[in-house]
Amino acid sequence: MGCGNYTAAVFHVMTHAFFKALLFLGAGSVIHAMGGEQDMRNMGGLKKYMSITHITFLIGCIAIAGMPPFSGFFSKDEILAAAYANSPVLWVIGVLGACMTAYYMFRLYGMTFLGKFRGTHEQEHHLHESPSAITLPLIILAILAIVGGWVGIPEIFVHGGHRLEAFLEPIFAPSNTIVAAKNLKHELSHTTEYALMAVSVIAAFIALLYGWIKFSKYQKTDVEETGLGKVLANKWYVDELYDAIIVKPINNLGKFLNNVVEKKGIDGFVNGIGKAVTYSSRQARLLQNGQVGIYVLLMVIGILILFIVQLFL
Repeated sequence: MGCGNYTAAVFHVMTHAFFKALLFLGAGSVIHAMGGEQDMRNMGGLKKYMSITHITFLIGCIAIAGMPPFSGFFSKDEILAAAYANSPVLWVIGVLGACMTAYYMFRLYGMTFLGKFRGTHEQEHHLHESPSAITLPLIILAILAIVGGWVGIPEIFVHGGHRLEAFLEPIFAPSNTIVAAKNLKHELSHTTEYALMAVSVIAAFIALLYGWIKFSKYQKTDVEETGLGKVLANKWYVDELYDAIIVKPINNLGKFLNNVVEKKGIDGFVNGIGKAVTYSSRQARLLQNGQVGIYVLLMVIGILILFIVQLFL
């Protein structure tokens, strides 16, 4: 949308829904088979136990990596072309992002489904394919992850192949006219589009292949990460920073409000009034003890006070 290609934005939301939902549900299928385990370091080799989940998850990984002819390729390429038409810098950033996506998705795939199983014997004994209630949605989404992008085939491949653009044209017509007028000098030739497409696909494929090779035989080690690896392993220390900056100060503020403001302040004031009334009532009660001598004494003291007030004030 930032590049002005609103059709591409809607297109990518649609294709993204297919392969991203597939990946999330595939992850759920794996967690179900692993008895709740979510650490990929304790997985591996699951493809021989979960063939349907494995194949559908692989399709989702290929689609999100933007490999042709899967759905992610068409929408991603359209977005990158729009980015290049606005600024080559944006295109470079987009391609780098696509490469990182391809890399980390096949890191996930390799550590989970390839190599040898790294979990416990108890987990391995219970490994099984998920029931049809889980695998059937995976199959449907996998099919859509393959063919979902075919409604937006670029014009350089098939004239009139971008049916989604034609369908959305009445909605985006005014905006598209303005954007087209602004970007007229950045109109891409077919040669440029082919070149951009080839570069993005090859770059993502190299990242994909590197992630696949690097993590297909992953072995769990007890060696602690250092440097940048330690920062990444600890998720950029976001949890620790959040705990130090937000959680602990709020907890300390809550304790102060509870112990000082609430108990000693508000409760102390309210309870203090009650205690003062109780104490003063207990002392005043001593004046009403039924002894006439005390009453006479108090009367005399009262008269003296009145005389003093009258004479001196």
